[in-house]
Amino acid sequence: MKPERSFGFDTRMIHAGHIPDSQTGARAVPIYQTSSFVFYDADHAAELFDLKQYGHIYSRISNPTVSIFEERMASLEGATGAVATASGMAAQLAVFMTLLEPGDEVVSSSHLYGGTFVATYLRAAGYRIIPVNPRADRIFGEPCYPNLASIPEHIDLVDIFRPSADCLNIVEEAVACKAKAVWLQLKIINLEAAELAQKAGLLTVMDLCLKMEHGRYSGGLHEAGMNTEIISSQRTHRYI
Repeated sequence: MKPERSFGFDTRMIHAGHIPDSQTGARAVPIYQTSSFVFYDADHAAELFDLKQYGHIYSRISNPTVSIFEERMASLEGATGAVATASGMAAQLAVFMTLLEPGDEVVSSSHLYGGTFVATYLRAAGYRIIPVNPRADRIFGEPCYPNLASIPEHIDLVDIFRPSADCLNIVEEAVACKAKAVWLQLKIINLEAAELAQKAGLLTVMDLCLKMEHGRYSGGLHEAGMNTEIISSQRTHRYI
C-alpha cells in the first residue's frame, strides 16, 4: 500500500478540497449558481435535514463551491474545518454568538474598525476630519474636542458612529451648532433623532455607510470589483 502523498502549501492553495470532474476531467472549481438541490427521495431529504448525511439543502446554508473554499482554507490553516461567511461582520457575529452567553462582557479597543476607518477613507479622499472624542487629545494629527459645541469652526457634516441611544443628544448638539447635515452610519437607527434633524432643516441620512456611498457614487468601489450599479444597488430609506 502506497503511503498517502503529502502536498505542499502552494499545491493545496490551488487544489485542496476539490476533486476534478469525473465526467469531463475539468480541473477548475465550478461556480454552482443554484439556490436549491435535488433529493433522491424523502429518506434522503430527512437524512440531510437531520445532519446524518453530508450534502446540500439550500445555498444560503451551504453550496458546493463554498464548501470547496472552506475545505481549502482548513487545509491551508491546518484546521479540522472552516466556515465561510459573506462579510467580516458576519464572521465576527458567528464567533461572538458561539462563544458568548447573555450577560457576558466584551472588552474592545477604540482602534477597532469603525469610525476611524471611515475617517481614514474620507481624509484620503481630500476631506478634513475634525475628531470628537472626550478621551483623546489628537487623532490623525487633528486636535480632539469633547463635543460638537467645543469646535470653533463651522461644521458641514456630523458623521455619527455611536450607539443608537446616543444619537438624539448628538443631533441636538448638531442642531445647536448649526451643522448642515447629519449622517447616521449603517445599522445605526434612531427615528426620533432623524426627525429632529429634519425638522431643524438639516440634511439627514440614516442607516447608510458614508464610506460605501461615497465609493459607490465616485466609482471607487468598482476598482475593488464590486457591482455598484446605482439603480440596482440603491435601497429604499426613510431618510436620505
